[in-house]
Amino acid sequence: MAERDSSCQKLTLDVVEESLQNILKFLTPHLKLANTHASDFITKNHWDILQPEIQQELLSFPNLHLKTLPFDVHVRNKISNDTVLSSDECPDLTISEETNTFSSNESADDKVFTQLSKFCADASRCTIEGCRLDTSVSDLLKTFNSSQQQDFVGAFMDEKKCHEVEIMSGVCATLTKHCRSDLVLDFGSGKGYLSNQLVLQHGIPVIGADARDINTRSAERRKNILAKQWEGLERNVKLASSNQKLTKKEKKKLKAASDKSINDVMKSSGDGIDNSTVKSTHSQPNCVKAKSACKARFVPCTVYIDKETDFMDIVEKCIPEILEKRRNRLYSAAGDNCQSKQVCTRKTIHKLPNSFKHSYESVDMINDHIISNLASVSVSNDCNSEQSDRITKAEDESSCKPIICENSNAEMAVNYHLCEHCSCSDNSVEDGESLLTTERCEQQPPQNDFRILLTGLHTCGNLASTSVELFATSPVLTALCNVSCCYHFLHERFLNNEDNCSASDETEDEYGFPMSNFLTERKIVLGITARNLACQSVHRVAEANQLQGEQFYPRALLEKIVTDLCDMGSFKWTGLRKLLQKSTSDFGYIKAACHKLGVSDQISDDHIRQYLVRFKPERAKQAAFFQLKTILAPCIEALLVLDRVCFLLEQPTVRDVYLVKMFDPLISPRCYGIVALK
Repeated sequence: MAERDSSCQKLTLDVVEESLQNILKFLTPHLKLANTHASDFITKNHWDILQPEIQQELLSFPNLHLKTLPFDVHVRNKISNDTVLSSDECPDLTISEETNTFSSNESADDKVFTQLSKFCADASRCTIEGCRLDTSVSDLLKTFNSSQQQDFVGAFMDEKKCHEVEIMSGVCATLTKHCRSDLVLDFGSGKGYLSNQLVLQHGIPVIGADARDINTRSAERRKNILAKQWEGLERNVKLASSNQKLTKKEKKKLKAASDKSINDVMKSSGDGIDNSTVKSTHSQPNCVKAKSACKARFVPCTVYIDKETDFMDIVEKCIPEILEKRRNRLYSAAGDNCQSKQVCTRKTIHKLPNSFKHSYESVDMINDHIISNLASVSVSNDCNSEQSDRITKAEDESSCKPIICENSNAEMAVNYHLCEHCSCSDNSVEDGESLLTTERCEQQPPQNDFRILLTGLHTCGNLASTSVELFATSPVLTALCNVSCCYHFLHERFLNNEDNCSASDETEDEYGFPMSNFLTERKIVLGITARNLACQSVHRVAEANQLQGEQFYPRALLEKIVTDLCDMGSFKWTGLRKLLQKSTSDFGYIKAACHKLGVSDQISDDHIRQYLVRFKPERAKQAAFFQLKTILAPCIEALLVLDRVCFLLEQPTVRDVYLVKMFDPLISPRCYGIVALK
């Protein structure tokens, strides 16, 4: 088995398409298995879907290893083209070097599992890790010359959310710096866990967009609470990391001095506060102070985002000051560039409409600093005396001969841009003041487009595919960092409408799968049960250390009994799960369920006992069947995620795409994130 390259892997279209093709080749004949439902296992005789050889091997496979089989296949043993299962990891199983199969030594007669071994090996190669397409967070950060060295300040979050927010916020902060993004748009922000962290710990302005107003209100409340307590939370984390504590009196004194510099706090300290401790924990805080960090604001808003959304309109409504600062910075940079390099080579006097005059003066876009560094010009008769004086001053400082705009027709379109890197555009102007401009710069300055990083932590269902599509089509979105979840809520393009499932009321033409041309041309269909299976975690199945399929057996037997003995009407099968949790035996559950369904008069106790005896072997079959089916879960997830990656790589505007294993899958099973840059 070749060693894996530890460098960050930039994905290419041909590699991803080849992986998709291999996954399809394995998965297509097993989709019927993936779409079986546990409740009708006996009724529809799902066991017969399996080949007779697989059936025999599953029933004779040691229960000890059957419990962790999906985990062993995809994680523990790293099955590759050359190996199946490691004898070191499974001491009761041995490997045949000649046939690449594993066998049991529990009895004198070795049992070889040839077909099961082949199924497991093929499945292992058809996952994201099996295709070797993923990269680690550390490798991604190294690619962008960054590392997560800050102490994470987690508050009011459970362990899972802390783990996710700590890593995701670090990656988003790195991407924001690398891409020089002006702000982050948190798509499907929920209660604002990630958004608040980006603002308070990393000083990045964030707009949290969520379609549900209740989430927006929760995010607003959380923001207000954290803003008040952030400085103390940050101090406590730093003290804890240095194994030091402050008394209540010391904390109170520090809080009272929060508006002063840390040096002033130490000088005024006379109550036994350890100055070295305070200095070490506050001299270089992550955000200096909560008050200064709040200059970068988090603004939650309730908005439904689709393909027609104007993102700049959202920015203008939520954080207008960031646009004003951006404009001022651009015009300042324009003046400095012309002054330092004298690169403006062509000058023009253009008419400026009166409507623009006031807006320009309000932000001081036309100032003596810019004018004084432009070349000399001849003044047209339309310029007023004040403007003429300013331009005459510029003539004394330059010998470049200008080009004068002679267009006096008010209906003619005239350029009035300051420089190529200014944000003004060509417009039709009417009567007004003239404006000195340059038409070209000798050296191309940085682009002036507004940059937004689009992110989403566990975007649900179609929200994830929408994020990917928006990033590809919107010029203002220049970076993407998305982790998805809830594959069962996706809308499939080629699935019958009655079988489709969606998390929200969407139009019929909004589909989340497939997205790529590669899969769309093949009209790939998965099915809702298969997508639901993709949400299964092989890590948690192994952690449970039990044959989970056994718990579905009473429900499957109940359906068989009702189907055989009752006149099938419109039964309401809801609420039966609670009965199963309360019941101490299969007989008790089935009897209580029959009463709830209203069929007790048709099903006697003797009927229940007869069925329990008759279908007893189905319990072991269903348990083994479920473990085998779970092996397909990472393969289906790989197809769904790689479809989005393939879609991005098909777009000419997308430059780089990375598939990052963001989280510990035991803590957060939906752990794969898509990072893309334009």
